[in-house]
Amino acid sequence: MYQKINRFIRLTLNKVILFITIIVFLNPKSTYSLNAKSDCEKFHLGTFVYTSSFGEVIIVRNKSYEINYRVYPNSYIRSSIKWISPCVAEGIALEINDEIFPDDYKKKLINKRSKLYITETFSDGYSYKLIEETGSKIIYDKVKFYKGTLPIK
Repeated sequence: MYQKINRFIRLTLNKVILFITIIVFLNPKSTYSLNAKSDCEKFHLGTFVYTSSFGEVIIVRNKSYEINYRVYPNSYIRSSIKWISPCVAEGIALEINDEIFPDDYKKKLINKRSKLYITETFSDGYSYKLIEETGSKIIYDKVKFYKGTLPIK
């Protein structure tokens, strides 16, 4: 009798351990945290695109600056960018040249900090969360690699 109970308990424990092991290895959050940090670095430099309420926005990012073009090359926001970890960057708006924004909004935005968090990476882009310095505005969106060629300025 005790042998049957013992065998049943061991069999049940083995199944529980197997189940927990599978969950730990297949958990998307742990998979993301292992892969994303190294994958984020491929988005530190390059040309990207996303769709906003204003239309298509092209991002040109180098080691220290990022320019968001609403209409290339004349309507843009230029920001400094500093990567504080592989998936987190701090930006400061330095120049706004876009008639879509009122002057008072431009003045508020200049020299304001924001933080970009790459929350998930894909083969063609990344999802992000952007938080303005005041924390009053949080934006979630997805950016893709820009496949076209930019016209000469």
